Amino acid sequence: MRMLNSIYLSARGVKELFSELVLIDWYDGYTRAIGKVRGIDKWFICNLTYYHINQHRRIFTLIETDEKFVAMVRLKLNDSYDEGRILTPDNVDETIGKCFPDYDQVLREVEKAFREYAGEVYLMNCSNLNDIDYELVEIPLNEMHYFRDIESVLEQDEASSSRWVNLFSPGNGSL
Repeated sequence: MRMLNSIYLSARGVKELFSELVLIDWYDGYTRAIGKVRGIDKWFICNLTYYHINQHRRIFTLIETDEKFVAMVRLKLNDSYDEGRILTPDNVDETIGKCFPDYDQVLREVEKAFREYAGEVYLMNCSNLNDIDYELVEIPLNEMHYFRDIESVLEQDEASSSRWVNLFSPGNGSL
């Protein structure tokens, strides 16, 4: 049985997939984060792959990571500045860059994690990462794509965008 299958089947529509989220980047909602899956002691890097602004629909690529990576991100983004202010959706725009000198390093580490990854890959279709209504599909590793920023997600061509959305059509592999 695949790692997230039983969690998804029991929690969808009832509870969020993630019991904890560590925010990395934000654009009118999460675009990059690390989430601890509810009910199991596993962390996943969540990276925005598709965003439809008018429909409030997001698709994230999820890859597993470890506690060491989570600790590094927390250290770099929450403890690397003077006032000890925590990065939250309410202060992210004013905070990133000024207060987090290691922010670009964290982004490079996320990109490296995607580049070197060799495990199960999931896509999550939702309005936001903390929704209770979401869909998951598993995709082959060689179909995984890493987007560096919101601009590259929004600027992808129609064929790419449609590909991500179509993976959630009935009969196309939803868990």
